[in-house]
Amino acid sequence: VQEPPIITVQPTALDFGTARLGNDPPFTIPLQRSYTITGTNLSQTLVITAPDGLQLFDTVSREWRQTLRFPLVLTPFAANFRTTLQARTDSSRLGNITSPILHQSGSTQASVGISGAVLPLPQLQTSPQSITFPNIIRGDASTIVQYRVVGTHLAAPVILTAPQGVLLYNAVTSAW
Repeated sequence: VQEPPIITVQPTALDFGTARLGNDPPFTIPLQRSYTITGTNLSQTLVITAPDGLQLFDTVSREWRQTLRFPLVLTPFAANFRTTLQARTDSSRLGNITSPILHQSGSTQASVGISGAVLPLPQLQTSPQSITFPNIIRGDASTIVQYRVVGTHLAAPVILTAPQGVLLYNAVTSAW
């Protein structure tokens, strides 16, 4: 009597945290996690599919792919195996990653739940890009010159540092 096919994964969920889009370190180091898959009594090719935003390492081609296929070498009845797989964020795609990694052999399935995100690189913009102060007499205050700083996709506070002799006004605290 043939036992039913079983696919198990451990752990059953992976948290990738947040990666940044782009090609310049330190923001684009893909976040990598590993998990173990076990197959018992499988009689058909095992297909593993990662969701958009994730890649799986193919140990045969030594490349990162979205889909892996494991043709099984069958014993007289079915194949059994256990292996560790590597998954990483694809930092060329923006967005949240919430769909699972799917594992299927015939009608037998298992999944690894996924959480994580790939966000754009942080950016700072100033307007205007440079400021020219008028000449003043020592001890007198200059006219106030305004500029604007806009940050998007920031991962840390913005710190503004003025050159010696220039004071910055904080509109939130109303202090120089």
